[in-house]
Amino acid sequence: MGASLQNNKAMHVSGLYIYPLKGGAAISLAEATVTSKGLEYDRALMAVHPGTGKFVTQRENPGLASVKALPDDTGIVLSAPGMDALRLMWGDMKRGEILQANLWDKPVDARVQSKTAAEWLSKAIGQDVALVYQSPEMKRETSPQYAPGGEVSFADGYPLLVAFTSSLNDLNERITGAGGAPVPMERFRPNIVIENNTPWEEDTIGQIKVGTITLTFVKPCTRCVVTTVNQTTAIKEGPEPLRTLATFRFSPAYKGVLFAENAVPSGRGKIKVGDPVGIVVQKEKPEIVLRKSK
Repeated sequence: MGASLQNNKAMHVSGLYIYPLKGGAAISLAEATVTSKGLEYDRALMAVHPGTGKFVTQRENPGLASVKALPDDTGIVLSAPGMDALRLMWGDMKRGEILQANLWDKPVDARVQSKTAAEWLSKAIGQDVALVYQSPEMKRETSPQYAPGGEVSFADGYPLLVAFTSSLNDLNERITGAGGAPVPMERFRPNIVIENNTPWEEDTIGQIKVGTITLTFVKPCTRCVVTTVNQTTAIKEGPEPLRTLATFRFSPAYKGVLFAENAVPSGRGKIKVGDPVGIVVQKEKPEIVLRKSK
């Protein structure tokens, strides 16, 4: 509808989250630094198969949800139930040997971390893995189809995932109406959660502004089996929310069910919980086609 900023007092940031270890536990923040790759420290570490370098996530090993990677000024501290914490120092992490890991069947530069780190993580999740790090100078491009010219961490494809509370509320009303148990927002592993009043409002938003940062919505997020993993117990509980999403949020174009928006930031800056959210560009109509409920 245009590019003028539309302020909506009901819309504000209600949650900020990073996942320094891809597939690992969420770290809740009151304030975050937005970089071109996403929120600072997000998906900087990744578990990979030792032989092939292929990435490992909760799709393969839900136990990753129990591993917390907490960054600070000196490095990242890994912790997991029943394990002594392990500190990785930034200086050591940046000196790791460079290899090409395999992320979604595409090569990506990464630095191999110590044998001690690999053994620690392997024990924590019950699977033989190596640990790799994306040091700051390493570049990985976003999808040329949806976000040409962008860069991203070890996240699946885009710098940020933005979710809206009213959409989750609507989804949970449908789940509980069919006799199921509601799912928490953490199942969708967003970076930014926005409190709002209108379910699925994100379908008609092109850009939002939070503080000094403009976020462009480039593609709705196609959801997978990770959403069925209880992020507290690290156990798959399926079939929700995928079963209910399939009844009204299945997109033939994207070949999956949709929840939340992949976004690209305009630059570097700070955002915090409580920041108001303004709509910069609103689409005339949704650019997605959904299968109608039967």
